[in-house]
Amino acid sequence: MLRKYSGRYTILHVKNMTAGPEQNFACPGSGIIDFKPLFAEAHCQGIRHFMVEQDNVFDGLACLQTSGHYLRRLRF
Repeated sequence: MLRKYSGRYTILHVKNMTAGPEQNFACPGSGIIDFKPLFAEAHCQGIRHFMVEQDNVFDGLACLQTSGHYLRRLRF
């Protein structure tokens, strides 16, 4: 979608999902989405802002902390 609509996006909304038929929300870094190629493409397109949001999580602060840890260390 990023390539198809190149130049249209200025910010990405970052979420992840669990494996399996239910595909529930997961904290970024603990689900099945491979963010490395997505962020590499976003970087090529000049996108520099990312918003992490988590729905239906038991401990939102812990999710935010682990997501931040994962995203800060992600290299692309």
